Amino acid sequence: MSLHILLTVNSAWNILNFRRPIVLALLAQGHQVTVLAPPDDAVPKLKKLGVRVIPLVIDTKGLNPLYDTAFMLRLYRHFKTERPDIVLSWTIKNNIFGALAARMERVPFIPNVSGLGTAFLSGGLLQVVAEMLYRRAFARLDTVYFQNTEDAELFTARGLVQEHQVHCLPGSGINLSYFAPAPVPEGFPSFLMIARLLRDKGVLEYIDAAREIRARYPDATFRLLGATGSQNRSAISTDQVAAAD
Repeated sequence: MSLHILLTVNSAWNILNFRRPIVLALLAQGHQVTVLAPPDDAVPKLKKLGVRVIPLVIDTKGLNPLYDTAFMLRLYRHFKTERPDIVLSWTIKNNIFGALAARMERVPFIPNVSGLGTAFLSGGLLQVVAEMLYRRAFARLDTVYFQNTEDAELFTARGLVQEHQVHCLPGSGINLSYFAPAPVPEGFPSFLMIARLLRDKGVLEYIDAAREIRARYPDATFRLLGATGSQNRSAISTDQVAAAD
């Protein structure tokens, strides 16, 4: 039986790079696949695969009740218009507000928790609000996917999900044939970290490790490749990185 499966996430790029095998498998089985995400350079490639792409407006910068309520209502309208048989979701806001919107429209909804994000790592009031939203959003779901047992155990221990809802996946399903590792070059070790300049991504720990290793191996090199200027709360400026050299 052919289904209409809607995938929602905070960037179309995410679907193309991290969920491409899922998309191809669903298409090969004859299902209609729609991606609901903010548009970017990945959209033409997704359309070439045979995927419908619907632009989604989302504020990823913070927890503003008015903006987030408006976002939930936008999701609800998209679900109502598209009438998917099931919604698969990734990233925090799409998971939380997508679950609430899907409940309003009575659409089956399966979120994938691929990490805790800034809300949990920051602690304090932000974590309290995030937990309250997760608890309410996930309360009636049959299935919640996690990508590591530690996150699943934390959500269960804090009452954000029940044990019968939890299913663990062995990672994001990165295609190691497509993202093949390059041969290790000879000579002094060279390290490259690819990540946005955020504390939550471990950039400061990478810098600390570089200092320790270079103290013993002065010819070792460390490089950092990632987007700057993020509006994320844990953003690190290029000046901070330069000062740590």
